[in-house]
Amino acid sequence: SAMLSFLPKTIIHNGASDFQRDVSRYWRHVRRTNRLNVTANGWIYKNSFKHVLAALNSPPDAPNDESGNLRLWFIRRLLTCVGDFKLQNGSELLVNETPALLQMPMADRIRHCFETWRDGKVWSEFVDLIGEAPENESQLWVAPELNKARSTFLRVVARLSANDPQRWVSLTEIIDYLRRTEYEWLFPRTFRGKNLKKSNSIYKSPYYYENNPYRITFSGVDSEEQGWLKVEVSAIFALLNRPLSWLGVVDMGYADSLTSKHTHEIGYRLTETGAWLLGLGPQPKFVESGGRVIVQPNFTILAMEPIPDSVILELDTFAESKGGDRVLNYELSRASVYRAQTKGKSVAEIIQFLEQHQGGPIINNVRRTLEEWDAL
Repeated sequence: SAMLSFLPKTIIHNGASDFQRDVSRYWRHVRRTNRLNVTANGWIYKNSFKHVLAALNSPPDAPNDESGNLRLWFIRRLLTCVGDFKLQNGSELLVNETPALLQMPMADRIRHCFETWRDGKVWSEFVDLIGEAPENESQLWVAPELNKARSTFLRVVARLSANDPQRWVSLTEIIDYLRRTEYEWLFPRTFRGKNLKKSNSIYKSPYYYENNPYRITFSGVDSEEQGWLKVEVSAIFALLNRPLSWLGVVDMGYADSLTSKHTHEIGYRLTETGAWLLGLGPQPKFVESGGRVIVQPNFTILAMEPIPDSVILELDTFAESKGGDRVLNYELSRASVYRAQTKGKSVAEIIQFLEQHQGGPIINNVRRTLEEWDAL
């Protein structure tokens, strides 16, 4: 009963729409800069990564190299897996000019990202456990068994929240439940490598690389009991605290304040999005329209949320992005309009687009200047 009455003092709310906003910003940043250069180890160069952080309005204390910023690394891998980013010659990250993901309705996008992580080779939940994992696919090798493990884990999450999707489940409760009902959820105990003839007990341990499908030796494991507590438990925490939090499937709760050293009492609850994705609730309403575009006399364009990505992608084609968070700032310049014209967009179309999204005529001096640039 103590486990069932977990009540957090501190709640970290996670939103699927916030995640999607960062996905969109990341893609648009790479499109704007033409490419990101990647090191031989597969990481984005530190200098380029700082610009990514700025484009996403990351907090000042965010890790400024990609290997330390797992959420943004996850977004990059996700965009690559859905085909909206492509790695050329192993050294340049480019965009697919017609992004499949960003053109989907928001609910489809959220579901597609969730399913791509669950069933694809986006991520390894062992990244935290085995330390810094290099980017290249051969090193962050995602075995199909991990997809099976995720599906089992998600079934258990759904089972524990079936009667009340809003209830808080403590980490202890889900660990005990998995241990009791799905002991081999992460890897089977029957998997054996080639060295079975050797009598040394290490070869029988599932935590030794020969005997698990992930080809990882988990160090510091001397017994099955110790292994489960170290490997399975940290995978459970990684699933909740990494992809499921990032994708907006769960909120995380802590029994103490986050500054306290005793944050071992941790729990989670499904968000509305999470309940929907796991089949326990209706599809939430994701607000995608209702935001406004305002053209100002000084050639600044303000794009106010909630604004569909299709509108922002269009603004990117003929105006310079100047950043911003809930209100995005753009600037119209002769160069930005000329760039749009070389790609086949006329000034008449630009004016029509701005007036349609502003809900009225644009100010006279801006219209006149646009027409002058057009004549030039």
